[in-house]
Amino acid sequence: MSTSRLTLEQKQPVEIIPEQFISVAIDASQIIGGYWWDNSDTVKGGVGNRKVPPLNLNNENLIRYTKVLSPYCIRIGGTEADRIFYSLKKSLTELPKGYHYYLGKERWKELERFAKDCGSRLMITINAGPGPRIEKQRWRKKNARQLIRYAHKKNHAVAVWELGNEVNAYPFFMGSSHRMNPKEYAGDMKKLKNLIPEDSQARTAGPALAVWPVIGETLPFLKRFLKHCPVPLDILTWHYYPQQSSRSIAAVRRSRKKTMLKPSHLDEIVRQTVKLKTLRDRYQPEAEMWLGETGHALCGGEPGLSDTFYSGFWWLDQLGLMALHNQKQVVRQTLSGGDYGLLDKEDHTPLPDYWTTLLWNRYAGTQVYKTAGRDNKKLRLYCHSLKGRREGYCIIFVSLEEKEKITLHVDASLPEIQEEVVLSSSDIYSREIRLNGETLEPETLEEGLKARKITPGRTYSIDPLSYGFLLLY
Repeated sequence: MSTSRLTLEQKQPVEIIPEQFISVAIDASQIIGGYWWDNSDTVKGGVGNRKVPPLNLNNENLIRYTKVLSPYCIRIGGTEADRIFYSLKKSLTELPKGYHYYLGKERWKELERFAKDCGSRLMITINAGPGPRIEKQRWRKKNARQLIRYAHKKNHAVAVWELGNEVNAYPFFMGSSHRMNPKEYAGDMKKLKNLIPEDSQARTAGPALAVWPVIGETLPFLKRFLKHCPVPLDILTWHYYPQQSSRSIAAVRRSRKKTMLKPSHLDEIVRQTVKLKTLRDRYQPEAEMWLGETGHALCGGEPGLSDTFYSGFWWLDQLGLMALHNQKQVVRQTLSGGDYGLLDKEDHTPLPDYWTTLLWNRYAGTQVYKTAGRDNKKLRLYCHSLKGRREGYCIIFVSLEEKEKITLHVDASLPEIQEEVVLSSSDIYSREIRLNGETLEPETLEEGLKARKITPGRTYSIDPLSYGFLLLY
């Protein structure tokens, strides 16, 4: 049996995160009925090769489980967001040149009503693609202005307007002739910022940078954009998936069993975060950093992995890392759909990562502490204040050990362990997820997700291939 020791580097928190740290995404494809990953087996123009019907935003399960999750924002983004025309006055019989879809007034009202019903606000990715750039490739703001003014006039719940989706990767999605110039995009950001009414509390964001494991930015972009941005950037958004699904044509780390059980693969995101933060600190130090889109595997997730208990090792660990590394929001792709949704794509009932997210919201507080070292590579530990208590700590643990238990020794400078919240499964590649030994089902929401009291102490035995929370007070 291996051991590990828990102590803190310092008594003061190193980061403060918002009460609502997690947001969720509904892909624009699902809003307008575009190409998406459901039933798709390959990639077409950056998205799946099959169209889907628009997501039913009136579905009772979808509303119910999203409301319980209480995400800060519901992001409407993705590749198809850069192919949409906004038509809020009348229905279109013919799309303007360069556009593939349109978003009408009734659908917009449904979206806005859904966000309010769920107690969330909207993060809208504004089209920065070929459609508004027909003339000399310059971004024309007219259509975006119509949507922004309409939303403001109707007092709709838009918290963030984001300019474009993965603009550094446009050549891969939009064609080689659509490579975005970082300096030009910086000017476009100023145009967007000037569209926001003075009495609006909405903020602007960009560039929704595509960042891959191993290689980083898919095309160099961020430094020049930040250097030339003529206005203060409210939010710097970036996207990261730790691996690529079997649908993806290109892959630097293909999704496989046990890939996300390797500590070096989990730590990769830290290397990328530090690079981006260094540039942010140099050129736009006041901008918040948001991991604006993330999921288990790029291109819809990996069937049989992304929708199972196995995904939680990556998900819980990444939440811990991003809280520790100055991210103010983590936006999960996606709420429901593909193979990486929090909710089942058919009946919108919870999948394992939904429960993990819900428990994070319940126990992980806003003050983030740094644990001293990592003496056991197979045990990942993160420390937060304990939500709902003036004193105490929430320890997030992820055990990558496959066979043996790990004995955790809590330093005498910390309170004793009083309660446990242990997530496990009889088969990590199944959808079964257990809380303290009891299988979680949809009706569990009514019963409440309760931590289990244990005999207080400073020594705790962690089961192989489990993750969860320990409450110290």
